[in-house]
Amino acid sequence: MFDHIAFGFCWWDIPALIALVGAIAFVVIRKRKLNNEEKNL
Repeated sequence: MFDHIAFGFCWWDIPALIALVGAIAFVVIRKRKLNNEEKNL
């Protein structure tokens, strides 16, 4: 039972983790760009 849960955790969390990291990186990069544009004004 534990092995099955661990396998399911690994299999489903890898793409979910990639999507989550990508979304966080996208938001951080957008905020940095917006802050830089505001400073340039």
